Amino acid sequence: EKEVYIDGVMQQGNTETFTFTVDGKTVTASAVEAGQIELETGSYVVTETGYGNYTPDAVTQQAIVTTQGGLVTFINRYTTPEDPESYIRIEKTVEGNRSDEDDEFTFEIRDGQGTLVDTVIASGNEDGWSIELEPGVYTVTELDPSPYNLISDNDVTVELGEGQTGVASFTNRYNVTVTRTDYEMTITKMADENEVNVGDTITYTIKVKNTGDATLTNISVVDEMVGLDEVIESLAVNQTETFTVTYIATIDDVGVLENTATATDDRAGVEEDDAVVIVNDDTPLGVPGLSIEKKVIAEEGATFKPGDTVQFRITVTNIGTQDLADVLVKDEMAMFETTVLMLKVGESESFDVYVTLPMDYAADIFENVATASNEKTGTLQDTAIVVLEEEIPLAIPETGVNPMMYVYGIGSILTGIGALVSRKKK
Repeated sequence: EKEVYIDGVMQQGNTETFTFTVDGKTVTASAVEAGQIELETGSYVVTETGYGNYTPDAVTQQAIVTTQGGLVTFINRYTTPEDPESYIRIEKTVEGNRSDEDDEFTFEIRDGQGTLVDTVIASGNEDGWSIELEPGVYTVTELDPSPYNLISDNDVTVELGEGQTGVASFTNRYNVTVTRTDYEMTITKMADENEVNVGDTITYTIKVKNTGDATLTNISVVDEMVGLDEVIESLAVNQTETFTVTYIATIDDVGVLENTATATDDRAGVEEDDAVVIVNDDTPLGVPGLSIEKKVIAEEGATFKPGDTVQFRITVTNIGTQDLADVLVKDEMAMFETTVLMLKVGESESFDVYVTLPMDYAADIFENVATASNEKTGTLQDTAIVVLEEEIPLAIPETGVNPMMYVYGIGSILTGIGALVSRKKK
C-alpha cells in the first residue's frame, strides 16, 4: 500500500505511481491502487526504487508472507518550496574621535518608480534590513546624518535578483577638535667609568627631564642597587632634575654590571635607563692577620674565692688585610667552642663564657686560656688571670713570754688530751 502526503496533508486521490522491487521482481503502487505480487510464503525485503520528488519515510521494509498473504505500507511526503525571498542589507561604518558605534541612522528605500517601499534604521553595531522585496532595482538614501558627515556616496543603487540579498554600504565621520596635553619625560643614567676593578667606586649620574608640554608632579625615581628612592615634587616643562649616587664594586659584581634606574609618573608613565660597567677581579690577596683577647668581666680590683663563678670575655679581631673564613674559637675550661664563618677585615666578634673556681683551689691566682685558630693564621691564645683572696692566719698575742713556752704549753695540753683519750679507750 502507498500513502502520499503533500505539505502534511494525506492525498488519498493521488495517482502518481511509485516503483518497488521484491525478490528481484518489480511492482508498482499508488495512493489509489495497491501493488500486488505473487510469492512463496516466507520473509522478504521490499525496496522502494522510484519515488520522484517525494521523500520516503523508509526506503526498505521487511514483509512476512503467509498463506493469508502479507502487507507493507510505504509513506512518501512532498513539501512545496516557498518562493525565494529578496532583501536589502544596509551596512553602516562610523569614524572619528567623537563617533559612537551605537549612534543610529535612517535610510529610505525606493523602487524604480521612486516609490518609497521601506524605511530602515542601521548603526555601526547593527546592520539594517529591509522588508521582503520583489526582484528589481532600488535606491537607498541616507537621511540627514548630522552631526556626522557622509563621506561615501549617497543614493546607492541596489539591483535585486530572485532570492538575493543586496548590500548598500555607507560611511559617516564625526570629529571634534580636542586640545591635547602631552605628559612625557625621559630618564638617563651614566657611569663615570666604563671599566673598574673590585673595590673601586663608581659614580652614577641620573637625570630626569620633562619633555612634554605640562608640569609633572610627584615623580618617583628609584635605583635599588645604589639605594636611591626619591620623589620629584614638581618638574616644569624642559626642566631636568639630576641625582648623583655612588657604588663600590664587589667581588660579586665581576663581569658585566648592569644597573637600572626608573622614573614613574601617574600621567607620563614609566621610563627607565641603565648603565653598564665592566668589573675586573684585580683585588690583591692581602695579608691574613688575627688577634685574640681574653679578660675577666668584673669590677677593678675584684678578687674571688673558691666556688665563685667568674665571667670571661673572649674577643677575636681580623687585624690583617684579608677576610678570614671559619675562625675556630675555644675555651676548654668553660667547655666553649664556636666557629666564626666569616670575619672580614677590621671586624671583631666577642663571646662571654663562665667558669666556676674549684672548691679545693688553694693557689693565689687562677689562669684560664682561650684559643683562636684559622688555616691562614694558625692558632693564637690569650690568658686571663683571676686573683683569689688571701687567707689571714690567726695572730699570737704579745704577752712578754718566750714563744717557746707557748709551744711547750700547747704540747702539754695535747699530751693531756692524749692521756684523756687513752683513758677513755681503757
